[in-house]
Amino acid sequence: MDNLLSETKSTVWHSGERTLQEQVGVADQMELVGQRVIRGILLDQHRDFFAQLPFVVLGSVDREGDASATLLTGRPGFLSAPTPDALHMDVRNEPGDPASQGMMPGAAVGQLGIELHTRRRNRVNGRLRASAAGGFELEVDQSFGNCPQYIQLRRYGFVREPGGNPAGAAMVSGLLDDGTCRTTLPAGAVTYLKEPEATVAEGEVLICGAVPAAPDGDGDGQLRLAL
Repeated sequence: MDNLLSETKSTVWHSGERTLQEQVGVADQMELVGQRVIRGILLDQHRDFFAQLPFVVLGSVDREGDASATLLTGRPGFLSAPTPDALHMDVRNEPGDPASQGMMPGAAVGQLGIELHTRRRNRVNGRLRASAAGGFELEVDQSFGNCPQYIQLRRYGFVREPGGNPAGAAMVSGLLDDGTCRTTLPAGAVTYLKEPEATVAEGEVLICGAVPAAPDGDGDGQLRLAL
């Protein structure tokens, strides 16, 4: 195996992480841990892993500095790693998705791949670039595995063909085919990305197209959902 130090940068931690590590006295220890487990390429097993996923979680930051997370979905194979240093994503920006505001060439993003029926998960961080084949390509900066703690075994199935605007479709119908969009809202408030066409009763919420409402003088901005 190649020396892992050649696959990573001189330090894998950003300034905020290093400050916290120094405050608790583990900076030197964590530097060694980071160099051992965080790589600058996708190992073959990680390349195969992402290629078999039906979804991935992506986090981005827009020009205003606001962070958003979203789900990118597709039939297995919509993610592929033609080389160890790049992950191709056959996806398009959704105008109504806040995370799309941070998905532009040169932008730094983080991805989390989760395989629910095996409880495997892997992280990959990097910068986006436009792909000649369409979609985006992620230039890998960091790649590492995550432990399976807190992941519950699940099996997935498509209720509609991936693509399009699932949040918009869900707000029209009020629920996904398996009823996972409509739920009750015991506490808190939401703001819809666009006004739902479906009827929403008092105490209900369509979570597929909503974000937590900004706190005001009467609340703390927190939500409780009956999931």
